[in-house]
Amino acid sequence: INMFEKALEIQGGHRATIAALIDLYSESNDWEAVIKQKRSLLTASHDLDEKFAINEQIATIYKDKLNNPQKAIAAHLEALDLKPTDRQLLHNLLDLFSETKQ
Repeated sequence: INMFEKALEIQGGHRATIAALIDLYSESNDWEAVIKQKRSLLTASHDLDEKFAINEQIATIYKDKLNNPQKAIAAHLEALDLKPTDRQLLHNLLDLFSETKQ
């Protein structure tokens, strides 16, 4: 992990290195670190569909792995800015808002 992090210091945003770190952190159940690396991918990406998918992955981690529905809602709302008419996303948000009594 240290070597990959040093590589990112030299060349930030290197996708293969970020993907390797995501895999390593996922295996060790360090979900906050996974989210941090996925956010790095967000800043490096220019593709709306990829950004949408990454935000959805982040929301899923917050909801399922970290049991944090508020942060899951925030990640879904970021995705909503990219695709405001996505029905599945709207259903996911409705479920989370209902779960948190908002």
